[in-house]
Amino acid sequence: ASLLAAEPEGVAAELAHHCLASNDLVGALAASVRAAEEAAAVLAPAETLGHLTSALKLWERVPDPASVAGSDHMELMLRAAEAANAAGDLERAIAFAQDAAMTATADPARGARAYERLGGYLIEADRMHDGLRARARAVELVPAQPPTS
Repeated sequence: ASLLAAEPEGVAAELAHHCLASNDLVGALAASVRAAEEAAAVLAPAETLGHLTSALKLWERVPDPASVAGSDHMELMLRAAEAANAAGDLERAIAFAQDAAMTATADPARGARAYERLGGYLIEADRMHDGLRARARAVELVPAQPPTS
């Protein structure tokens, strides 16, 4: 893991594996997020999803995970939902988006974003009524001021 950590790029997936094997959970979380970014950059959504799923599993086991990951939990869930959708796993995309929507209670604008994504995945899954309901919830959450797109 120490040797791999010195490499500038392209080894994050292997580093995540070795960090996890050596019980370096902080290193595994950071490397999993980087591995997801590397996989997304080469248009590998299933790989991206796998790395984000690993990162989300580590989330509760790492002190100050948002600092380690460079992102908050909700953002990682939305990224995982997007990756699942791109990988053709619509049910997982829906599940991740639902979880993100449920955790976004403190920030209505972010909650709206999660519900908008959830609505899109539900509509894509031919669950039109549920999708429209999620999209309506997104609209309810968008603050009136300042005006937003």
